[in-house]
Amino acid sequence: MPGNQRGFIKILLIIPIILVILAIAAVAVVSQTPKTYTENLTGRKTCGRTFTPQFNDGPYYTGPFFDDHFHLPLPPVGPTQKMMGIPLPIMEKDVTVEQILCHFDEEQTESAVAFYTSSTFPFLPDVFYHKKMVNAPVLKQQTGNRLHLFLEPQGFSASAVDAILAVNPGIFDGIGEIALYATGGKPDDPDMMAIFKVADKYHLPVMFHPGDNQLQNTANAAKAFPNVKMMLHGYQTASDMVGMDGLDKLMATYPNIYFSVDSATLYAYQGKFVTATEDEFDKMFTQDFDKNLNDEIRLWKPLMEKYPTRFSWGTDRFVGWHYSEKTSRLFEEFARAFTGRLPKDIQEKYAYQNAENLFK
Repeated sequence: MPGNQRGFIKILLIIPIILVILAIAAVAVVSQTPKTYTENLTGRKTCGRTFTPQFNDGPYYTGPFFDDHFHLPLPPVGPTQKMMGIPLPIMEKDVTVEQILCHFDEEQTESAVAFYTSSTFPFLPDVFYHKKMVNAPVLKQQTGNRLHLFLEPQGFSASAVDAILAVNPGIFDGIGEIALYATGGKPDDPDMMAIFKVADKYHLPVMFHPGDNQLQNTANAAKAFPNVKMMLHGYQTASDMVGMDGLDKLMATYPNIYFSVDSATLYAYQGKFVTATEDEFDKMFTQDFDKNLNDEIRLWKPLMEKYPTRFSWGTDRFVGWHYSEKTSRLFEEFARAFTGRLPKDIQEKYAYQNAENLFK
């Protein structure tokens, strides 16, 4: 046998061994659980501040909130990820759990839907998803019901999501966020329908962000899985690009459709909510506060009055400066001004009750 053929055969024999070693190493990383995210959070002191408006846009809602759209910083393993070219913060390196809970205390946010990324090793075969998720049980233990963890299935098949949920009982309260606007997928694609089937099996809500012109695709999914609570988010579904009449018809026809009227819906600024610096965003936000508030009330109030139990509030926090004290105050003030202009009997529903009811 010629030497080059023998060499080729040796390479073929070595490749499976290398793959096995890489797989074992990957599983070892995935299954590791550090001692804690932030030490001894059970004994932490509550943060507090007095709500002091910068703008004269009362009446202000003064009660608690439930943040239904919160992106946790990434787990401290795996490669750095980006959103719209911006590196995402790392848990305990860029933002600590203590900082997150401190903002919650200051803003009177009692709880949050927290998207937990699971995309560290999405290329592994489903057979490897028999381990506990990286840090998720620790995080759940440390924060209790302050965080309702949603399994974010980036890169995973529905069968992998099923396997993860099966061996992590009580850890995840939902699935999402699924960014269809970024992946090019549709709510009624086979892969998404398989995810909805898993959600139906475990009685979990699903948060997803549809892309442009996907109203009918969303309707198809809602019709196919009437028992799955579908939490929609994003301007693509609710802006004039589709028309509020389209969202109205969707909610009238399918009682399992819910909508998150959050920061990325209320003041996305054509993506500047992500791509701008904190100072740039602060300047825009301050300059447009009154006009933006009035415009958003005119847009959302009629539908919220028509479907008072189907809308909820959120921040859509996820880039680094979203966790600063200055931004925290801006987010809170707009939320209190917007909520305060809704009818009295809707304010608490939108602020926290509707989100709480998703988990009852």
